[in-house]
Amino acid sequence: MTQELLDQPPEAETKDVSISEDLGWGADNQSADFSYTPISPWGIIAAVLALLGLTAFLGLFGIVVAVVAFIVSIVAIARIRGAQGTVRGMLSAVVGLLLSMSCVGGGVASQVYHYNHEVPEGYRRTSFPEEISARQFQIFRGNQRRLHPEVAKLVDQKIFLKGFMWLSQRQEDLETFVLLKDNGECCFGGKPQPFDMMRVDLQDGKTVDGHTGMVSVAGTLRANVKADEDEAVYVMEADFVEPSRTRF
Repeated sequence: MTQELLDQPPEAETKDVSISEDLGWGADNQSADFSYTPISPWGIIAAVLALLGLTAFLGLFGIVVAVVAFIVSIVAIARIRGAQGTVRGMLSAVVGLLLSMSCVGGGVASQVYHYNHEVPEGYRRTSFPEEISARQFQIFRGNQRRLHPEVAKLVDQKIFLKGFMWLSQRQEDLETFVLLKDNGECCFGGKPQPFDMMRVDLQDGKTVDGHTGMVSVAGTLRANVKADEDEAVYVMEADFVEPSRTRF
């Protein structure tokens, strides 16, 4: 009897062995290799950029982001496939590819739609930089000026054009403001040339708040070539002003 008691393992040791077996911590399991496949950062980057590409429905910059996401997604798929199973992330890369493709297509379609519907009926689309500003005043008899013949055709006509507000300290409930052909002078200093700007006067008591981005203006163009140095040569009697729906 004494010998049998000596041959039995301690009760605590028996319980430890039993628990280890229940949990699968046997010697065979301890010797098994620990398997882990890392996730490729390319798949994550592709998915994140594709999500940012949803801004393509808001404007041109978002379309550029979606195009970059599309390219990165293709690279991600190629790299993950070339790794031959040593990394994961193919699903994220494919989702990024499909989403970025949808964003590019949807964004372009949205811009085309807005471009075709942003000009009010009865107004002529006009490029401020190309059709007005680039055709500078003609000087004759020393210091007298006159409009370029092509610009003169636009005077007293209903036109639609785009530009940037030259904002002063007041930026709310504006009845009049200066419109520039681009945001170079208004954002980086300098005095615009008379042919690079025009005064916009809203009609019928309308007002508009200042806007730092591109704006669209529709109205009747007037011109006064005899304006003094501090006066505007071009004046737009505006029927409406709104943030531009497209950048072109």
